[in-house]
Amino acid sequence: MAAYTVNLLAVIVATAIGFGIGFAWYSRLLFGKQFMKLLGKGHGDFQGTMKKQGSTPYLMAIAVSFLLTFVLAVFISFSGARTAAGGAMIGIAAAIGFIATSSYSTVLWEKRPVGLWVLHTIYMIISMAVMGAILAVWV
Repeated sequence: MAAYTVNLLAVIVATAIGFGIGFAWYSRLLFGKQFMKLLGKGHGDFQGTMKKQGSTPYLMAIAVSFLLTFVLAVFISFSGARTAAGGAMIGIAAAIGFIATSSYSTVLWEKRPVGLWVLHTIYMIISMAVMGAILAVWV
């Protein structure tokens, strides 16, 4: 088995940056309104949910983002990529190859709007490209 190394500080920083990209992406300044419309929800719907669930959704989102970033770091380590461009390409390939393809089932079987899938997929491609660039250069 090939050896690999993962810099946990780089994973934590890349996770935070990726989470920050998502926060901006789904904000009212960028695509928050379109996101709500595609879900068929209003801002008040999410406020009520947050009152019921508290910080649990945010904590779970951070945890799964950390796991995704850690696995991306393993892929990058196995590949030997050490440039921002190389790391970004691995992030893009993983986002398209794994996330975009598997999440399309929500369109097929759950009858979610294609626009919602496109919105999520573009966010993931951008986020994973940035995280991949960070992880590759921060060995």
